[in-house]
Amino acid sequence: MLARLDRETGAFHREADGGWHRLLQGAKVAREDYLHELTLTYGFESPFETACSFTRGMAQTIDLRGRSRSGLIAQDLLTLGCAADAIPKLRCYSLEPFQDAAEALAWLYVVERPTLIHDDVREELTSRFVDLAPATTYLSAYEGIASKRWAELGIALDRLCVSYKICKRVIDAAHAGFQALIDWRRTGSSGLRSVG
Repeated sequence: MLARLDRETGAFHREADGGWHRLLQGAKVAREDYLHELTLTYGFESPFETACSFTRGMAQTIDLRGRSRSGLIAQDLLTLGCAADAIPKLRCYSLEPFQDAAEALAWLYVVERPTLIHDDVREELTSRFVDLAPATTYLSAYEGIASKRWAELGIALDRLCVSYKICKRVIDAAHAGFQALIDWRRTGSSGLRSVG
């Protein structure tokens, strides 16, 4: 099902992943670009994680332990010099619990796709800004296990997609998730600035 989702949602990938790919552009990247990407990601992933935790049947479909990473973003923002009281005030995407695990897994596909390049992003940032290493716990969350997590998601999707109707729901939900992420990225502005 992952391969099918890749094909069916390919038109969204470039724009959805654009912020992370921009961080791979070496000399063109500033610390503020990383801060901006972290705050945008926090604003989308934090409500996503909450929605998943309230989605009926999700915990039985895939192990969510270790997949909640918005707290790591908060740690990184603190390390970058952001005030602790500013983090709870960050603008976040408005998201209700998902209707079911099929919808939630489709959005998980959207949220976890960038983890496949997080190691490259961390390497690029820490080679350019050596002092950023302590502020990359989010990017390091899946270090050495990104492929394993991705495979686990694929297995969960394969087990769930036992009919055309369910597969179509997953694909439609992934389209909706990508569109929501792209809209969020287009309008996202945190106003946070690092101290260092």
